Amino acid sequence: LTNTATVSSTPTTSADATGDNTTTATTSVRYPDLAVDISAPATRGEGSTLIYTVSAGNHGTEQALDAQLTVRLPDGVTLQPGDVSLGGYTLSDGGRTLNWNLGTLPPGANVPAISIPTIVDSGAAQLSPLVAQATIGSATPELDLSDNTDSATTNIVPPPPPPQLSDSLGMQLAIHSELDPRSQDTSETNAVYRSTGSTITWPSGEVLDFTPRATITLPELSAEEALFYSVRARITGWSIVSYEVDGKTYAADGVGEQDRDALGRSGCRQGSTTQPGLDGCAYPYIGGRSADDETEPTEAQMAGQAHVYWSATRPLSMRPDVYTFRVRGLSTMHLTVQVLVEVEVVSRETGLVLGVETQRREQAYTVRLVAPRSAK
Repeated sequence: LTNTATVSSTPTTSADATGDNTTTATTSVRYPDLAVDISAPATRGEGSTLIYTVSAGNHGTEQALDAQLTVRLPDGVTLQPGDVSLGGYTLSDGGRTLNWNLGTLPPGANVPAISIPTIVDSGAAQLSPLVAQATIGSATPELDLSDNTDSATTNIVPPPPPPQLSDSLGMQLAIHSELDPRSQDTSETNAVYRSTGSTITWPSGEVLDFTPRATITLPELSAEEALFYSVRARITGWSIVSYEVDGKTYAADGVGEQDRDALGRSGCRQGSTTQPGLDGCAYPYIGGRSADDETEPTEAQMAGQAHVYWSATRPLSMRPDVYTFRVRGLSTMHLTVQVLVEVEVVSRETGLVLGVETQRREQAYTVRLVAPRSAK
């Protein structure tokens, strides 16, 4: 700051000495110059970690008294308070605003870089872009306030909806018989077979233990979606819906006269139940709790699945867990099953479930009856 003083008189003469009529005095005025910077990734996904980095300091020539740093988080993120790198802050505005009392900041002093981790909320893409703001100030006046506030903007990539799986899921039928000689050996799986498609051949007069085996192929996400999200699927159950015997359909869970089997029994059999989302009588699905689980059923596990018996003669008795049908000959029968698949879209980073859809798939199988095993 420079002040100038000048004196003069009238009239003047050439003899007047004017060299000392003007004088100046310079006084240095010092101010603090507080500055703040906040940064964040340009894009994130719902359920992902979003870390804000804040730096601040006094770039001026005077100390700043009672300096205050405030960071305002946007709607759509949740603070992880235990992981903030600089403690001593207070929270307000429902945990969305962080405030630090920095005390006196000498000239040239810098606040250690502050890491503020948050999790992007489910549904935050609807609020995108998310803008966080940082502000610093003090009780000491400043000349330049242009760098006292900064903001960081992040665009949120929306998660895709749960994709639709293929209609058939490549469903095969796992089958087993206690009369198979391999059931008597030490292996737990070599007497359980898989159909090559939707048709099997089965001996008349032999209980068929069966359960569906589904193959889930998950569709690929776009390159941008795949950065933040993944799709997973699991089978939550399956059911036997109906049997078709000699052109007549029997509802597996039917209780009417038309649904009675050869022993006069109707309704779901022992070991089965009903499950929301599935028609007919439900059973636990063996393995396959995720798309990449290829668990093979064991012979012991097949005992807890569905069972059916076809024969030209009516048996005197049958286990209570078996559907028993009398057939006119070695003809073709059908059975229909359903599987229930839960498809989820999740955060690739945190596993947060962002979308769930239950999808039901149905498959009909053809059973070609052949001569009883003992008659071959």
